[in-house]
Amino acid sequence: PYRTHGLVYVIAEDGDVSEDIADEFGFKAKDLYKYNEVPVGFPLAKGDLVYFQTKKSKADKPYYEHVVKVGESMHSIAQRYGIKVKNLYKMNKRDFEYVPVEGDILKLR
Repeated sequence: PYRTHGLVYVIAEDGDVSEDIADEFGFKAKDLYKYNEVPVGFPLAKGDLVYFQTKKSKADKPYYEHVVKVGESMHSIAQRYGIKVKNLYKMNKRDFEYVPVEGDILKLR
């Protein structure tokens, strides 16, 4: 496990599934789904961050904003900074229909 933004996590490898990670580290799979804000059965990709605790409401300093890159989603951005997806939408006054576009600038705190 690693620690960033004060949160403990692992990085998914090819073929990893949440249930196996949960077993290996003594967690319930349903808790990992909740902490990472994904539905049960959500597939992991190599490089995904899998948090072992509830994410924060805002990013740590000095992360004040994020410039969206191609292929990023609100979820992937929230995972990167260890913040809750709903808070990312709220801070940016966006509804859940919003899809970030390359070059958008999102507030993180």
